[in-house]
Amino acid sequence: MRTRVEFGIAGFDQLIPGGIYAGSCYLVQGEPGTGKTTFGLQFIWEGVNRYGQNGVVVTLEEFPEQLYRDAASFGWDFKELELQDKVRVLFTSGRVCASERGLEVVRQAVKEVGAGRVYIDSVSNIKALFERESDARNAIYRLVSALKGMRVTSLLATESAAGAVEEHIVDGIVRLGYEPWLTRGRIRTLEVVKSRGQYHRPGVHTFEITGDGIEVYPRLEVVEDVAEDWGKERVSVGVGGLDRLLSGGVLRGSAMLVSGATGVGKTVLGLQFLYSGASKGERGLFVSLEERPTEIMRLAAGFGFDIENAVERGLLRFLYRVPADVDFNELACAIKREFERYEIRRMVFDSVSTLSVRIPKEHQFRNMVYLLVDYAKSCGVTTLLTDETHELVGERRLTTRGISSVVDTAVIMRYVELNSRIERVLTVLKSRGTAHSRDIVFYRITNKGIEVGEVLGAVTGILQGAPVKSDIGERIIRKMRL
Repeated sequence: MRTRVEFGIAGFDQLIPGGIYAGSCYLVQGEPGTGKTTFGLQFIWEGVNRYGQNGVVVTLEEFPEQLYRDAASFGWDFKELELQDKVRVLFTSGRVCASERGLEVVRQAVKEVGAGRVYIDSVSNIKALFERESDARNAIYRLVSALKGMRVTSLLATESAAGAVEEHIVDGIVRLGYEPWLTRGRIRTLEVVKSRGQYHRPGVHTFEITGDGIEVYPRLEVVEDVAEDWGKERVSVGVGGLDRLLSGGVLRGSAMLVSGATGVGKTVLGLQFLYSGASKGERGLFVSLEERPTEIMRLAAGFGFDIENAVERGLLRFLYRVPADVDFNELACAIKREFERYEIRRMVFDSVSTLSVRIPKEHQFRNMVYLLVDYAKSCGVTTLLTDETHELVGERRLTTRGISSVVDTAVIMRYVELNSRIERVLTVLKSRGTAHSRDIVFYRITNKGIEVGEVLGAVTGILQGAPVKSDIGERIIRKMRL
């Protein structure tokens, strides 16, 4: 069985489960500023410090002192590693590196420190020496062959665009990007384009360069074995009247969408949902793209919900992201960590409408919400998502971006004008696989939270924002109740 080698870069090794084959040669590709050098230096640093694999760095661009300074900004002391004979840093030219004399220098350095990894930055300098593509290809082929002969796992950096000659020679390709983004200015992307002889997770992922180096945020994947049946156990949403409409609550592990205009009480309902779970010892996660945790806790205190106590007891956690800076992949990774570390049983996501603004393409947004719900279901987490509709009254759409089919239960909360007063009503539009009431009911937001009242009388046109009293409707309702 072939030995595998992990890069040690946070999140990246999830993209090639188990690591790449030892002795492979990979290419890290990207324009200037995309993070190639950081990726390569981290590959060497983690090899030494995490896996006990010494390394050689061959730089064809930066002087060693500049490389040391760059590495030190992440806390990587390459000078110390050199003193300990764990790393060699070689500075040379592309012409020398491509020659037999240059390859012998690299070979000697590998022997001196017993290196298992080599990083060369960058082979673009070698390609620039040749006018003919075939000559450049031959030079890089000789380099890769020599590295394989040294029995090291190697990484080559290049600025070449997709389709370059070196792509056909190496065993794998990691492509880095720095793409314009709607709200963040730019966003860093990473894709494993090629991984010869082994599986890699497809698609474009995102990453950040932090004070500790690169951290990759793999995109969510469809979970193959989602447990659709969690024993048919009902979970209270925390509002007795709404539970009655739902025949006792929602199914554990299902997803519920709550839509309505600003101020109808979506966040309050979410808090009641989590607080109800906490009272039963179920850990909950409140994901907010709207308000900071301190503001949410202040709101909860106004309804008598002792959220602070729930937080102190480890029954409630908050995850907040600034709306303008949301990277869905990063957020999804953070949610996964919360699920895994704290055994979360309930989650509120407030709100998907804020997320939709950051993801302009509707099909991408819908896919992301689907993947999030799918993952939560696979973990048996019961989810409540909020969605803000645009119209104050008379909104004709359930959701702003067509995600109602992704969820199991859909609840509409609406303002209506009745007798020169603004009232609030709600109804359950759907509850997949279970019976539910179709009544439209009044509700109030009191100092104890949401309280559901009586069924609306013989009035039609409520959800269209133009209620009209109907004698026919009254007779039908009376007949149905006999």
